[in-house]
Amino acid sequence: MTDIITHMGATYYLSLLDFLGFIDLGSFMQYNDAVSNIVAGLKKVSLALKVIGIAVAAVYIALAGYQFMWGGPNGSQTGKQYLLNAAIGIVLIYGASMIADWVATNMATGF
Repeated sequence: MTDIITHMGATYYLSLLDFLGFIDLGSFMQYNDAVSNIVAGLKKVSLALKVIGIAVAAVYIALAGYQFMWGGPNGSQTGKQYLLNAAIGIVLIYGASMIADWVATNMATGF
Protein backbone atom coordinates (compact mmCIF):
# COMPACT_ATOMS: atom_id res chain seq x y z
CA MET A 1 0.00 0.00 0.00
CA THR A 2 2.81 2.44 0.77
CA ASP A 3 4.31 1.84 -2.69
CA ILE A 4 1.07 3.03 -4.29
CA ILE A 5 1.01 6.19 -2.16
CA THR A 6 4.64 7.12 -2.88
CA HIS A 7 4.23 6.66 -6.64
CA MET A 8 1.08 8.79 -6.95
CA GLY A 9 2.88 12.13 -6.91
CA ALA A 10 2.09 15.66 -5.77
CA THR A 11 -0.60 16.26 -8.41
CA TYR A 12 -2.73 13.52 -6.99
CA TYR A 13 -2.53 14.97 -3.48
CA LEU A 14 -3.30 18.49 -4.71
CA SER A 15 -6.29 17.17 -6.66
CA LEU A 16 -7.47 15.26 -3.60
CA LEU A 17 -7.19 18.36 -1.39
CA ASP A 18 -9.10 20.34 -4.02
CA PHE A 19 -11.82 17.69 -4.15
CA LEU A 20 -12.16 17.60 -0.38
CA GLY A 21 -12.50 21.38 -0.24
CA PHE A 22 -9.32 22.23 1.64
CA ILE A 23 -7.92 24.35 -1.19
CA ASP A 24 -9.45 25.92 -4.28
CA LEU A 25 -6.94 24.90 -6.93
CA GLY A 26 -9.09 26.06 -9.86
CA SER A 27 -9.25 29.71 -8.89
CA PHE A 28 -5.58 29.70 -7.92
CA MET A 29 -4.57 28.47 -11.36
CA GLN A 30 -6.90 30.95 -13.12
CA TYR A 31 -5.38 33.88 -11.21
CA ASN A 32 -1.84 32.85 -12.04
CA ASP A 33 -2.75 32.33 -15.70
CA ALA A 34 -4.31 35.79 -15.89
CA VAL A 35 -1.32 37.43 -14.24
CA SER A 36 1.15 35.64 -16.48
CA ASN A 37 -0.89 36.62 -19.55
CA ILE A 38 -0.91 40.27 -18.47
CA VAL A 39 2.84 40.17 -17.80
CA ALA A 40 3.54 38.59 -21.19
CA GLY A 41 1.34 41.17 -22.91
CA LEU A 42 3.10 44.05 -21.15
CA LYS A 43 6.48 42.72 -22.20
CA LYS A 44 5.40 42.40 -25.85
CA VAL A 45 3.94 45.91 -25.93
CA SER A 46 7.04 47.31 -24.24
CA LEU A 47 9.33 45.64 -26.76
CA ALA A 48 7.27 46.85 -29.74
CA LEU A 49 7.19 50.43 -28.46
CA LYS A 50 10.91 50.33 -27.77
CA VAL A 51 11.68 49.23 -31.35
CA ILE A 52 9.40 51.89 -32.85
CA GLY A 53 10.78 54.60 -30.55
CA ILE A 54 14.39 53.80 -31.35
CA ALA A 55 13.61 53.94 -35.09
CA VAL A 56 11.96 57.35 -34.70
CA ALA A 57 14.90 58.59 -32.62
CA ALA A 58 17.30 57.44 -35.35
CA VAL A 59 15.33 59.44 -37.92
CA TYR A 60 15.48 62.52 -35.67
CA ILE A 61 19.25 62.12 -35.27
CA ALA A 62 19.63 61.86 -39.05
CA LEU A 63 17.51 65.02 -39.49
CA ALA A 64 19.66 66.79 -36.91
CA GLY A 65 22.79 65.89 -38.85
CA TYR A 66 21.21 67.13 -42.06
CA GLN A 67 20.25 70.41 -40.38
CA PHE A 68 23.78 70.86 -38.99
CA MET A 69 25.36 70.33 -42.42
CA TRP A 70 22.92 72.04 -44.81
CA GLY A 71 20.43 73.90 -42.61
CA GLY A 72 21.57 77.39 -43.41
CA PRO A 73 22.02 80.12 -40.80
CA ASN A 74 19.57 78.60 -38.28
CA GLY A 75 20.51 75.00 -39.07
CA SER A 76 22.58 74.43 -35.97
CA GLN A 77 19.75 75.70 -33.77
CA THR A 78 17.23 73.40 -35.48
CA GLY A 79 19.71 70.50 -35.33
CA LYS A 80 20.18 71.01 -31.60
CA GLN A 81 16.42 70.94 -31.12
CA TYR A 82 16.16 67.66 -33.07
CA LEU A 83 18.95 66.13 -30.97
CA LEU A 84 17.29 67.28 -27.76
CA ASN A 85 13.97 65.78 -28.88
CA ALA A 86 15.67 62.48 -29.77
CA ALA A 87 17.46 62.36 -26.39
CA ILE A 88 14.24 63.06 -24.49
CA GLY A 89 12.45 60.37 -26.50
CA ILE A 90 15.12 57.77 -25.79
CA VAL A 91 15.07 58.58 -22.07
CA LEU A 92 11.27 58.28 -22.00
CA ILE A 93 11.35 54.99 -23.89
CA TYR A 94 13.86 53.35 -21.59
CA GLY A 95 12.25 54.87 -18.49
CA ALA A 96 8.84 53.51 -19.49
CA SER A 97 10.41 50.15 -20.28
CA MET A 98 12.02 50.01 -16.85
CA ILE A 99 8.72 50.94 -15.17
CA ALA A 100 6.86 48.28 -17.18
CA ASP A 101 9.44 45.65 -16.23
CA TRP A 102 9.17 46.67 -12.57
CA VAL A 103 5.37 46.42 -12.66
CA ALA A 104 5.51 43.06 -14.44
CA THR A 105 8.00 41.68 -11.92
CA ASN A 106 5.98 42.90 -8.95
CA MET A 107 2.73 41.54 -10.42
CA ALA A 108 4.35 38.15 -10.90
CA THR A 109 5.75 38.01 -7.36
CA GLY A 110 2.73 39.59 -5.67
CA PHE A 111 4.54 42.64 -4.27
